[in-house]
Amino acid sequence: MENNLKQLYIDSSIVLIKKNSLEKYLHQINQILEYLNPPKGAKILEIGCGEGLTLTALNLNGFDAYSLEPDEKYIKNAVKILESNNIKAGKIKKGVSENMPFKAEEFDYVVSFQVLEHVNDVLKTLKETERVLKKGGETLHFCPNYHSFRDEGHFHVFMFPFMNKKIFYYWLKIINLIPGKKINFPYLDHLNFIKPKELEKDIFPQMTRLNLEERVGKILKERITNNRSIFKKDFLREKKIKF
Repeated sequence: MENNLKQLYIDSSIVLIKKNSLEKYLHQINQILEYLNPPKGAKILEIGCGEGLTLTALNLNGFDAYSLEPDEKYIKNAVKILESNNIKAGKIKKGVSENMPFKAEEFDYVVSFQVLEHVNDVLKTLKETERVLKKGGETLHFCPNYHSFRDEGHFHVFMFPFMNKKIFYYWLKIINLIPGKKINFPYLDHLNFIKPKELEKDIFPQMTRLNLEERVGKILKERITNNRSIFKKDFLREKKIKF
């Protein structure tokens, strides 16, 4: 597993794989294990396959994992990694999160990483997540919190928590006056400003089976108390991840 990943990681033909990809996907595996602790054999759906490293790792370590991806470029590159690890390309399905090509109650877990801010419709995505989850299933989504002081990673500029899209647009125009700055403004139209309070108020009351569970504060408190991080290297060895 380690050799295959490293070989593909440095393969210049896999143009979408960046220098920090291995570390990023190690973190994603880590988060799935930490928050969900799925049993071996669990059927897991990942919304957005990225380079396919999380999907590959899950399948190689005893999980029945699938990915949903709308972008043909990502699918093509992810298939190379899957096939190099003797995993069938059919583990990746082409489609969008608002209309998933899966049966009702098909998965034990549904996960996504930095995806909700890019989908066309957050409510429809979560409704479909609810549909494909088995009774008692769990879903886990990581996305930026736009109700916070943060570095907006898509534009690489600092933003304030009170900003909506309109205010942020004018903020970008001001920053664009700085010599050497060139920001792609139309990209802003396709970005969802995810805010936990709005999810709780506007989205989750429309769900019939999914409940919003707030775990971040508890997890952070445990980390501070025990002086530990879920990203520590030995955690992966404890869980026998074969990187």
